Amino acid sequence: MKVHELMSVLEDMNPDAELKIADQPEWPFQNRVDEAVSVEIGVKYVLKIDGEPVASSDSESEIDEMREDALTDMMAEWECDRCVAAGRVMAETDESEASEVVFIAAGQQECYLPQPACEALGWDRRNS
Repeated sequence: MKVHELMSVLEDMNPDAELKIADQPEWPFQNRVDEAVSVEIGVKYVLKIDGEPVASSDSESEIDEMREDALTDMMAEWECDRCVAAGRVMAETDESEASEVVFIAAGQQECYLPQPACEALGWDRRNS
């Protein structure tokens, strides 16, 4: 489902109605909604030394740590200052396969999903 499809579904609903998440059709529960976040999925972070890729990760903090380690090693090995080393060790972002995904975080499980909600979703709690 795309965000615009969800917005279309919600547009005729009461904007002051409580929002819950229905979970587990075989054993249905309702959960609070804690938050929604938008995340770029598929972004790759690449560590390059002298323009050549030496490592990649989907974690920016992991590449930053690798870059710091490489800078420290380079400064010690080549006896150069940080500015010279920083010019040779680069962290780059590759967004060629990235896509934006919105995640809605399920909060605390509150109770079994009420039967009317099960029926509206086509989930038959009585057969579980």
